[in-house]
Amino acid sequence: MIRKLLNILLFAYFGYELGRIVWIIFFPWQHIPFDFRIYMNAFADARANQDIYHRYYSDTLFTYPPSIFIFLIPFALVPSVIGAKIWLILSLICLLASFFLLFWQWLPHRALAVQCFIIGLFLQLFPTLNTFEMGQNNIFVLFFCVLALVISQRVKQNSYKLQIAAGVCIGIAGGLKLIPLIILVYFVLKKQWLSMGTAIIIFLAMNFGSIVAGIPLRYSGEYIQIVHQFTAPAIGSWAYKTMAIQYDQSFYSFLTRYFHIDTQIKLTISYLIFVVLIALAVLRWFKKREDGELFSSLLVIGVLIPKTLVWHHHLVLLYPALFFIMYRFFSTRKLLYFILFGFLYFYLYITPFDMEGNLRFFFNSSDVPIFTFHGLFVGLLMLWVFQLKYVPLSPGIIPKYEMEVSPAHR
Repeated sequence: MIRKLLNILLFAYFGYELGRIVWIIFFPWQHIPFDFRIYMNAFADARANQDIYHRYYSDTLFTYPPSIFIFLIPFALVPSVIGAKIWLILSLICLLASFFLLFWQWLPHRALAVQCFIIGLFLQLFPTLNTFEMGQNNIFVLFFCVLALVISQRVKQNSYKLQIAAGVCIGIAGGLKLIPLIILVYFVLKKQWLSMGTAIIIFLAMNFGSIVAGIPLRYSGEYIQIVHQFTAPAIGSWAYKTMAIQYDQSFYSFLTRYFHIDTQIKLTISYLIFVVLIALAVLRWFKKREDGELFSSLLVIGVLIPKTLVWHHHLVLLYPALFFIMYRFFSTRKLLYFILFGFLYFYLYITPFDMEGNLRFFFNSSDVPIFTFHGLFVGLLMLWVFQLKYVPLSPGIIPKYEMEVSPAHR
């Protein structure tokens, strides 16, 4: 009886958080999210052969590769309001699918009520709400990355079809946003050469094949010419006219705000940290062969370090890393990992910003780095946790009906 009541409460909590997202999607009905509107306006301008990379859309530059336009074709066939609703509904489906895929692969024996409760915890985080408020494409990127990870875990010798499928997923994710291309490092370490090659081919095909969507081929050339600006030193001015710099969670922004050093030195430090963190993640992988932790670590590094603009909606790409910290708790039964998961979750939850990027609540009176850059520090702490010694329980110690089996431990 108590267990049934607990399950009802867990499902009710999940339903409540899911309802909040559904409310954002449908109310008010005529609302078109900010970023989705930019996507569609840029798509229309590109089809009309107008400049899209040197003009502002609602005080914001369009910073995406032309490959995204292929993804936008279906949404251009319906009225903007309907397209926006479909976009957000698909985002919600992809978010739920991402978590259920992770549970299916790593924690298949967790009760459905527990899975839904944990997913509900992620639904209430500010990066999730911000992504739906803005109509961002990060959840699609997250889904294709998680799907690629799960598929790659099932690749066996001569599993060419699965390797191709994993590569297609990362190629599509990279076509939506450049960040997932860092996963090519994972494919190299796993010696999944066909996955790596497929990802590169799909990414290039989406960019140069945008002509299918009526997009002139010149935009691919223009994007290549200006892509260096996305790690440019003119932070907060070249891409966004009005957005407060303090909203940016990138490592470069942290250096800019608190250290008065030369711009080139800050960029050099950022690139060095980028290389060092990748090297540490790779070395850790050679010791323990934890594929999920390596994969999610690369995403964390790709999101926070090389870019000079990291908004809170980008932080949904940190969710797999938080999931694998939770997985450490389930597979070791150590209180340490439960505490670390709880601390990192709460740290990510107490965002000091509102939807406009302004400091709020008790953070208004001071600029404390560990709060202002809480997204950056959460990511770095996740990478630190993955460096801790990790010894999962032997399957013989865990009752059969509770066993969590990782492919890495089979």
